[in-house]
Amino acid sequence: MKTVLFISLIATISFAQQKPATPAKAPAVLPVYQTLKFPPLKAVQLPKVEQFTLPNGLKVMILENHELPLASGSLRIRTGALLEPASKAGLASIVGQVMRTGGTKQRKADDLNAKLESMAASIEGGIGNESGSVGFNCLKENLDEVLDLLKEVVTEPAFSQDRLDLILTQARSGISRRNDSPEPIRDREFTNLLYGKDTPFGDNEEYATIDNIKRADLVAFHERYFFPANAMLSVYGDINTADVKAKLEKLFASWTTQQPAAPAFPTVTRQKVAGLYVADKPDSEQTFFTIGHLGGKLNDKDYAALTVMSNILGGAGTFSSRLMQSIRSDKSLVYGISSSWSADYLHEGTFTISGSTNASTTEQAIAESLKEVKRMREELVGPTELAAAKQRVENTFVFSFASPVQTLNRMMNYQYYGYPQDFINQYKDAVSKVTAQDILRVAKQHIKPEEFTIVAVGPAAKFTDKLKSLGAVKNLDITIPQPKAEAAKADATTLAAGRLAMDKVAAAVGGKDKIAGVNDYVQSITSELNMGGNKVNVKQTNFWLKPMVFRQVNELPFGKIIAFFDGEKGFLKAPQGEQPLAGPFAAQVRGQLQRDYFAILQSNEVKGRAVNLVRDGELELKDESGSVLHFFFDPKTMLPSKLAFTEGGVSAEVAYAGFREVSGIQLPMQLKISQNGQVSIQTVTDWKLNTGLTVAAMSSRE
Repeated sequence: MKTVLFISLIATISFAQQKPATPAKAPAVLPVYQTLKFPPLKAVQLPKVEQFTLPNGLKVMILENHELPLASGSLRIRTGALLEPASKAGLASIVGQVMRTGGTKQRKADDLNAKLESMAASIEGGIGNESGSVGFNCLKENLDEVLDLLKEVVTEPAFSQDRLDLILTQARSGISRRNDSPEPIRDREFTNLLYGKDTPFGDNEEYATIDNIKRADLVAFHERYFFPANAMLSVYGDINTADVKAKLEKLFASWTTQQPAAPAFPTVTRQKVAGLYVADKPDSEQTFFTIGHLGGKLNDKDYAALTVMSNILGGAGTFSSRLMQSIRSDKSLVYGISSSWSADYLHEGTFTISGSTNASTTEQAIAESLKEVKRMREELVGPTELAAAKQRVENTFVFSFASPVQTLNRMMNYQYYGYPQDFINQYKDAVSKVTAQDILRVAKQHIKPEEFTIVAVGPAAKFTDKLKSLGAVKNLDITIPQPKAEAAKADATTLAAGRLAMDKVAAAVGGKDKIAGVNDYVQSITSELNMGGNKVNVKQTNFWLKPMVFRQVNELPFGKIIAFFDGEKGFLKAPQGEQPLAGPFAAQVRGQLQRDYFAILQSNEVKGRAVNLVRDGELELKDESGSVLHFFFDPKTMLPSKLAFTEGGVSAEVAYAGFREVSGIQLPMQLKISQNGQVSIQTVTDWKLNTGLTVAAMSSRE
């Protein structure tokens, strides 16, 4: 076989040698991307939209497009979180969610979902700061039915209590996790400083405001703002305008609700908050920072020039921006950095420079950012830099108006906020006319370094001292205010009865002396965890050493997770890496240890803890810190049955069952944990008491 191949090659070479030589073609010269020329971007073609107002005051916009047999639309309501009572912050968003998820007066939520799914259709709702909307998507043949359902959702929401309770629980859970990552902390604290936390523009949703929200509040909010003269509806797709108009006139004829006009949205009050602010996030290796101040509105005369200027300085996703070139590429000080002149339709937006850096280079990264701002305010930009930035800004128009429905939605926005219908073309024309002199002028006029608010979030101990070279540093308190637990009525009689009942529980378990004699334990548990819809078996081992040293090892299919806490600090090690166990994570572990089975049984010996008998079989345990636990026991056997508590604003329970005697002490062999609507059953396979655990052994990273 090799001989045949060799002969074939010889023949091929000989034949090639006999062919007359042909001159080689010169390689094509490819153009350099900087020299490419593109024609000017055309004006955005505004489609012909049918607009009319129904007799009840509902404004309608209809746009036909017969490319696909689909239909969609959106009903916009003039309302928003800016209009909700401060004491019920979060109400508007919750109304928007439960209005859709809570069903209607005609059909339950599950029935509504099933009906939509049977048609491959969707209806979704939500309420933001300055508007609310309910949108739909469907096949053209189902448009009439889906419009009927849309009207039900908008005009007859049931606001079912069970769905409201679920959303409230999710809101509390969100609050409890809001300090988990440094970037959201930075964004929240920067917003609260610039706009004022206690103003409508601040992020002021707390456990207390969520707890104030009742179903009646949702009903009242809906009645106040959801009326036809306060709404506008768009319908788009493979439709006939005349048919849709006739359908809407008939469908919404019965929606005759009337209310006074919605109040004007509040205006921004400038806060005097210039300075350096630090929020400590000890479990982060990076510092996330933002520099900036209030900006302007979309209809400001200099908005186009400011957008181009910001793009040159640090346009998001632009590696050729000054900030990226200088601070990332040249000096390697940041992982990413960008600037933005973020304007809003009705109120002032913000000018920001945001980035992240290693904690040790925090001061350098911020200082270099300020130098680039100074250069922007003092030097003319070059023609190449200006032309590239203008092109980048203009190219965003292509993606904002890529389809007729996007154009329709933008036109709806302009009408809603009182902007001219051709605002986008006015803006595009203004961008094309921006000069280098304009960039320098708006940078000097609108960027004010003396008004900069600088927020840095990260391990403060690693960078605060150096940061002081830029000015006085103020510390931000990011502690999450805990909900006030309602304590049961307590007096000398109920407190004495409570202590007596706890002593009886301790006696039934094995006796106070034996319980106090437990210096350490090792607890082995198996459980099943739901991860992304997949059930995963978990083997967990808990190690406890008096008074508050804890180690937990979780063995999962993808590896081992180890947590260690010595009462003050610790670590969390996973296959992805290791991080300090501090801040909110440490507080969570500390709370778990205070709820430990042996700690609860010794409540009478805990300094500052009041043990109150609420009723036969229930004790309230209240600490000086305000923490409240509810401990339940079987009045006949006096054995523990359940512990109820609130963690991070979310109610939770641990039920004890399957008691077994270990070293003379009754210990539960099954734990049923209920939290956030989820239930987990943990089977205890083994208890070992007084094994001689040491801190050194427990702190092992293996």
